[in-house]
Amino acid sequence: MAKTTNMFRKARIRIVAVIMGTLTVIFVLTLALIYLTSYASVSNNNLSELRDHAKGRKGRTAGMYYSVEIDDAGKASVSENRSEGKYSDEELISLAEDAKDKSKGEIGDLLYVVEEKDGVTRITFMDNTSTRRNFSNIFRNTLLFGSLALVVLFVVAWVLSGKIVKPMEESYKLQKQFTSDAGHELKTPIAAVSANLEMLRREVGENRWLDNIDAENTRMRELVTQLLELARNENQELPKERVSFSRIVTGTILPQEAVFFEKGITVESHIADDLFVNGNKGQLEQLTTILLDNAVSHTSSDESRRTVSVVLKRVRDHVILEVTNPGKEIPEAERQVLFTRFYRADDSREYTGHYGLGLSIAKAISDAHDGKIEVTCEAGLVTFRVFLKAA
Repeated sequence: MAKTTNMFRKARIRIVAVIMGTLTVIFVLTLALIYLTSYASVSNNNLSELRDHAKGRKGRTAGMYYSVEIDDAGKASVSENRSEGKYSDEELISLAEDAKDKSKGEIGDLLYVVEEKDGVTRITFMDNTSTRRNFSNIFRNTLLFGSLALVVLFVVAWVLSGKIVKPMEESYKLQKQFTSDAGHELKTPIAAVSANLEMLRREVGENRWLDNIDAENTRMRELVTQLLELARNENQELPKERVSFSRIVTGTILPQEAVFFEKGITVESHIADDLFVNGNKGQLEQLTTILLDNAVSHTSSDESRRTVSVVLKRVRDHVILEVTNPGKEIPEAERQVLFTRFYRADDSREYTGHYGLGLSIAKAISDAHDGKIEVTCEAGLVTFRVFLKAA
């Protein structure tokens, strides 16, 4: 059950990630909007009051304002400086020289406006330090409380995600348990039917009705076997070790060559040596067999295009198994559900020896090895790829 628990834990993490990502984006955008609009509003108010002060309408403490006048000859003098040593006259004159060619602006912590009257350019400054400090405190406090709120919301989202996922997890476990139990329960009557068929054959000899029963019983036995394999791959955490995937793939292809030859299919294999993965040897053999069997079953009937390619290679830190066969292109919509149990891509539902479980088992094995399986179609070729972490 560890794999099931891990799967739903990942689902919870994805749910929480979406919720928290959305809330964080909303929080950041809201904070930025409030901060910028408020700062712009206060700055405009300060600038308006600064203009009033420059025109002689006193509205604030005089110590917050500084004025420099520059005459036609370019001589500058400080007409107002009550900064109590914060800015010297020389500093104010230097700032005025930088600002005189503009109408308004901001230098450091000072707002300024420039006005000309009677040949004299007057640059009036306002100390904006307190406004900046206040907004800095507001921003810091908002960020702090917003972060705390996000932490609380994270806890709430995690709890809620558990409640959302729990019914699905229980339903999934019950479904898998039912598959396993049903498979085991069906084994006994199938074995009984086989035994009774054998007894009847001894008494009545060959009989087409008995042959029909035997064929259907064989189909049922194969289906039950695949169901139990699927349940075992999904439920059990089989031991893993460092194994040579190169040897596994090569060893799986060799027994299949007779089947390929019988069906008139040529196999081209390109197996890189000494490629290792951490996995279960039996499951990896089964995975390779399923992909080879699938390629044989769906290879084009065109005699000139009956070649199956098997490639095992390493790309960076992954070992990739590719099985390619010429065949009918699989529509994108079908590729999304191709690994769903009991799904069969062909329109015909007549018996072909396949029940739509093989690729489901392949995906279960891939998932059990923290790998990925995919299918692509290009230029009349269908390729199944399995990505496993190299060891």
